[in-house]
Amino acid sequence: MANTIDLNADIPEKEFTDIELICRAADLEVTRSDDDTAHISFRNVPEGSFAKAENNKLIIDIRKPSVTEMIFHNPLRSRSCRVSLPEKLYGSLIIKTGLGNGSISGVQCSTSEICSGVGNTSLNNFRALKELRIESGTGNVNADSLECGSLSIKSGTGTVKVKGVAGSVDIKGGTGNISYEGSVNGDIGVKGGVGDIDLVLDKECSDRCRVNTAHGIGKVNIRYV
Repeated sequence: MANTIDLNADIPEKEFTDIELICRAADLEVTRSDDDTAHISFRNVPEGSFAKAENNKLIIDIRKPSVTEMIFHNPLRSRSCRVSLPEKLYGSLIIKTGLGNGSISGVQCSTSEICSGVGNTSLNNFRALKELRIESGTGNVNADSLECGSLSIKSGTGTVKVKGVAGSVDIKGGTGNISYEGSVNGDIGVKGGVGDIDLVLDKECSDRCRVNTAHGIGKVNIRYV
């Protein structure tokens, strides 16, 4: 059976401006730290997982468990990765998760790409000045107090629920309800396969935004408040 490790690491913010976080099989939590240091904590993750700053980038890599470890894994020992980031504007933020839930809050960056295989993705008080792209295979996507330039979401199976402000919105869903509530300065495109589409937009959006929706099975509801 492969060995697992617990690890704690502290990395000063001056050592990185970009972030790349790969979490193949563990629950992920990203929050804001109270000081000028990134605090990283691994629990029960595969040996060889690491966190380091290199070439002005914070790199966190949670390795994939072996087949044997996945079969004999003790359910009472959950795998987790917790990251607390100093409050500042980062350049790029890339997060890729395989199996496990992901929660990200209190982060500011220029561009961000968040990809999830199996598991729920949750964003709160998240800001991407230029672009935010989210791809989810199986699992719900929930974003609250979101602020971004352009927003792109692709979801396979699961609900998509967003509240916030965006320059433009492009959401494509497979199976699951889709909802967006807030303000948009540009075009809005929402395409669903199976499930309802619910858009609650600021009154100003009725004059400045082009709204395009398409769906297979489900209802479309658009309100201006």
